[in-house]
Amino acid sequence: MLRSLVGSEMCIRDRCRNLTTVTFETGGNLQTIQNDAFQQTAVTSLTLPASLEYFGFMDNQQTPLRTIIFEANSRLQSVRSLVEAPFLTSIQFGTDSNFVIDDGVIYNAARTDLFMYPRARTGNFVIPVTVTRIAERAFKNTQITQIHIPASVRSIDSGAFANTDLLTSVTFAPDIQLGEIQDEVFSSSGITDIIIPASVRHIREGAFVETYSLVSVIFANGSILETIEGE
Repeated sequence: MLRSLVGSEMCIRDRCRNLTTVTFETGGNLQTIQNDAFQQTAVTSLTLPASLEYFGFMDNQQTPLRTIIFEANSRLQSVRSLVEAPFLTSIQFGTDSNFVIDDGVIYNAARTDLFMYPRARTGNFVIPVTVTRIAERAFKNTQITQIHIPASVRSIDSGAFANTDLLTSVTFAPDIQLGEIQDEVFSSSGITDIIIPASVRHIREGAFVETYSLVSVIFANGSILETIEGE
């Protein structure tokens, strides 16, 4: 039984440019789809079997894919390739999967890790109090304008809010226990001012790099800050 689809060589040199439909058998054993497997095809939508554990990265310029549906009981282990695919307009997970989607936002099943915010959505967002981790690049390249981070959050991974030039306001719950601001978390954002929580000990390299709109940084009373790294 088929267990893996190879990457870009599957449709090399435009040989699959007329391919519009790919159907996977329900109950199959496909586990891996490697990088760029569907580049230079005309496939715009895929329904992927529950057995799939890895879905590869895709070239933005050569993939017409816009919709991905994961069957119920999906074994997918990571959504990183989806986060890196801003051209996707619809992602769906069936029941009893490792990931859930609530109002377009992708979380792990326990809703403690926030992996991806819709790229085209504008306006404000309040992170749910179940969330303890904001994953790497979760809000990168989004159109968000304001965000509130609750006390439950313990980790914000690198580049989480990078390239968010419409983001002007970030507020933290007063009693948050965030230990550090990771590298490039707010790089190239539109933040104008920010209050760094007292719990933050380290601000990592490039946390605010190329955030030219930033004019005010305040460290909350009782700050235990130890290090601010350079670029």
